[in-house]
Amino acid sequence: MYNVNSSTPKEKKRIAQMIREAYESKGQSHAFDMTNAFNKNHVKMIPYEHCDACDHEVPAIDNCCLLCGQETVRMSHNDIVIRGKKAIGFKNETEWQKCATDKDKARLEGYVLGAKMGLKAKFY
Repeated sequence: MYNVNSSTPKEKKRIAQMIREAYESKGQSHAFDMTNAFNKNHVKMIPYEHCDACDHEVPAIDNCCLLCGQETVRMSHNDIVIRGKKAIGFKNETEWQKCATDKDKARLEGYVLGAKMGLKAKFY
C-alpha cells in the first residue's frame, strides 16, 4: 500500500495543513472524517499511527501526529490486539483463552478495525 510519506515535502505540508485545519475548526472527529475521505479517494493514503499525547491512533505523516504535532509510533497488528483485549477487560492472554465469549471476540474485532481507522473504542 502506498502512503503519503513517499510524497513530495510540498504535498505532505498541504495534506498536513488540511487535516490540522479540520481538527482546529471542528475537532478530532472531523479530522478523522477528512482523513478517511482522503484515503478513499487517493492512491497514496494517510497512515494512522499511535500518538501517546492523543492516546490513540491518529493520522500521521513521517511519524508526526497531524492533530497535535507529537511524534507517533506505528503499532503492529499484534500490539493493537493486545491493547484491545486489555480495553475489554482481560488482564492477559491466558484469561482471554479461558474466558472470552463470542461477544468479546466480536468486540475485539471492532476494536481492531476502529483502531486502524483512528476511532477510539468505549466499552461499557
